[in-house]
Amino acid sequence: MRFGPYMITLAQGDDVMLRVIALLVFALILLALAARLFYDNKDKNETGCIEPIRFYQIS
Repeated sequence: MRFGPYMITLAQGDDVMLRVIALLVFALILLALAARLFYDNKDKNETGCIEPIRFYQIS
């Protein structure tokens, strides 16, 4: 792996561990974004443009 102008050699196990940690961080970021979008849209009434059906209108 290269970091800037320096060459850093890592053992095979260290490289796998870095990939696992990076994948976990990426998954946590995606989960946080999804949760934020869900809770931001939770307050909005998504059925506001649809008038509720009343039972006396059906019969």
